[in-house]
Amino acid sequence: MTPKIAHGLYQPGIDKECMIKTNLFGLKVKNGVIFQYHIEFKKPKDGDKTILLFAESERKPSDYFLNRNRQLYGTLMNLFILKYPDFFIGGSDSFCYDLNHQLLSIKKLDIEKIKTGMFLTSAELPESLTYNQNVYLEVAPAGKDNSIILPIS
Repeated sequence: MTPKIAHGLYQPGIDKECMIKTNLFGLKVKNGVIFQYHIEFKKPKDGDKTILLFAESERKPSDYFLNRNRQLYGTLMNLFILKYPDFFIGGSDSFCYDLNHQLLSIKKLDIEKIKTGMFLTSAELPESLTYNQNVYLEVAPAGKDNSIILPIS
């Protein structure tokens, strides 16, 4: 029987370097462990409450809106990585973002650091997003154990 491998442990001689690529970032993974997070961009609503930046409707959105939203999400993610380097340690080379709700990281993020919240002011937003309020980023671990061990051959 094959022994069970604990999540998050580096195994010398077994783990190898691999590349993970998406449309936005490439990750340089050396130990075969990545961490998965669920992210949402939100806007203010009714005082302290927030709602999704682009509300998802029951109707299927057109390809134009899906593509536009993904481009904006990619731009916003880059801006958050630049504004919060103490949270996004390693810059864009340490993260892989699917332009929707999934963020992969080669380092475990300190979620406690952002309890006060991360946001971009309207002045920091790209010109393509004509929006007069802050945009917030919520980051949460994807599941109970958000580490993933990659089978590297």
